[in-house]
Amino acid sequence: MKKLGKIRCESNRSAPENARSILPRLVRRYFRNGRAIVQKKDSARNLHRLRLETKHLRYTLEIFAPVYGPSLAERIASLRRIQEHLGRVNDIEAIEGFLRDGKSRLHGSMAPLIVRLDKESEKHVRAFRQYWETTFDAPGQLERWIAYLGRFAGAARAKKQA
Repeated sequence: MKKLGKIRCESNRSAPENARSILPRLVRRYFRNGRAIVQKKDSARNLHRLRLETKHLRYTLEIFAPVYGPSLAERIASLRRIQEHLGRVNDIEAIEGFLRDGKSRLHGSMAPLIVRLDKESEKHVRAFRQYWETTFDAPGQLERWIAYLGRFAGAARAKKQA
């Protein structure tokens, strides 16, 4: 999985120009990484990486939100949903790790709880995958994201000035 990487704005470009240049590429890479993880039924570690990438993308979009106006909020909300699903999985994995590594005094008696946590984690992974496949990455969504980010940067500001 290739990281989204740092965004580099060109100082000689306006915020809308930078947004149109940077964000579609960032979103394309994010979708590619997410699709690879969903298709492989990937590990908790890679799900955690996708969660961090989701956070990175969401924060980047929030920085550029004034350029797009309130219409960007729905897309940011969809990223929050992904973060919520993956955050639950990560929380459960962290608890399981604590219980399994012997730092817990109750380590030996934790087997039933670990089994229950595994089932809970699987439930959240399935919910994430379902949301990804049927909503976030439904047919045409990547193209809609790219078209929106490439076309509407600066539209909010133009409306206010008119």
